[in-house]
Amino acid sequence: MRARPSLFPALLLLLFTCMLPVHAQDTVVLLVEKPTAKRQAVTIATAQSAFEKFAQSNPGAQSLAIVSYDMSADLVAPLRATSADTLARIGDALKQAGTRALGINAAAGVERALALLMDEANPESARTVLVVSDAQIDSGDAALDGQFREWLVDILSEDAKREDIRVQWFPISSDAKHANIDAFLANLEGERVVVTPPADRVAAAQTPLPMSDAQRTLANIDARRTNPEPTQTTTAPPAAPAAPPASEPPVAEAPTVSDEPVVQTAPVSAPVASPAEPPPAPDIAQPPVASTPSSNAPTTLDAGEDTADSASLLETHGLKLAILGVVALLALGLLFTLISRRSASPGSGATLADKDFTHTGPATRGTVVSTQAN
Repeated sequence: MRARPSLFPALLLLLFTCMLPVHAQDTVVLLVEKPTAKRQAVTIATAQSAFEKFAQSNPGAQSLAIVSYDMSADLVAPLRATSADTLARIGDALKQAGTRALGINAAAGVERALALLMDEANPESARTVLVVSDAQIDSGDAALDGQFREWLVDILSEDAKREDIRVQWFPISSDAKHANIDAFLANLEGERVVVTPPADRVAAAQTPLPMSDAQRTLANIDARRTNPEPTQTTTAPPAAPAAPPASEPPVAEAPTVSDEPVVQTAPVSAPVASPAEPPPAPDIAQPPVASTPSSNAPTTLDAGEDTADSASLLETHGLKLAILGVVALLALGLLFTLISRRSASPGSGATLADKDFTHTGPATRGTVVSTQAN
């Protein structure tokens, strides 16, 4: 009977392999100062050469992030595994970051790079900051610049040393502040490395990025707003003058033959005026006489006069009626006053109907007669 092989040695080998430390992927932050427009190509080419030199000295898997700064720092490319097109990625990211106009603060950039490694990188991995900068600090305030320098040299260098973060500094130009670089690297035993980018890389860095469709559309809109196209008015060419109708030669008419006999008369001589007779007097032009319009046809003037006469008659008649009304009121008032006074006088209550005209004797008659005689 054949014995089965034991699995115990294989299990021990697997357990031993799991206990071995695993080398984590290196994490690199490429910190690049935002250059002036004049030095943009040189700065981009220097950053590409700096990462290329570091990758040659440290082979293996790596992840790379890119930070650009002037007075403040911006993450222009997040952490991503390196590949064959990493150098092109660096150039595109830094071109998009643009250039600076005023002020530069190296302390702000270093602080942003260290914070990115402490927050996002694996603590078991090798963490490195590649600083491509002239270490300039220029805010326009000398006192503030001194505080920024102390922050860079004394505080940020201690943070990098405590977190075991390696720093390599790559100056760009002859204007680099080497005193700031040396003071920062002295506390953490960092390295200052000088690289010279090749001329073809600098020339390639001068080539602008191709515009996307959205950027091209925006550029066209801006160009139209800045330089509006003149309105072109197309006018039709003038029409050719019409050719004159072709003149036909006159056709001679055939004489009309009449059946009636032709009677020939002797020519009559014109009368000769007598020299004694004076020339006729010229006619004196009479002034034109205005035609009298027909009485039956009304004109605008007659209509206007009729309207004015009617209005005048109405006003006169109304005035007369008003005067008559006032007189009537005054007469009624006077009559009423007389009646009222007569009624108020004593004895006015007796009338002729109330008197007694009965005659009882001659005395009364005599009285009446005497009254009549008087």
